[in-house]
Amino acid sequence: MPFTLIAYDHTDMNAYARRLEVREEHLEMAETMRIDGKLLYAVALMDQFQEKIIGSVMVFNLESKEEIDQYLAEEVYVKNNVWDQIQVFPGKVAPGF
Repeated sequence: MPFTLIAYDHTDMNAYARRLEVREEHLEMAETMRIDGKLLYAVALMDQFQEKIIGSVMVFNLESKEEIDQYLAEEVYVKNNVWDQIQVFPGKVAPGF
């Protein structure tokens, strides 16, 4: 079942630095999930000037909401206080895709 995660970063002065500190670990985890067929797509959300990352959008192919919850429990952006607002939506793939 597809799930879409939309996460906006904290906006304090140190938020972007926290993101950069753990970004490689986040990307490694995402790559493992992609290889396993669990992460279909990921996009960094950019600010209006396209100068810095302000959040993330990720589309997963998982069996249940519990798998998303487990992922979030392990996600370094959660553990390191990068992501502030996190929304997860179940989805349905349109015919033809």
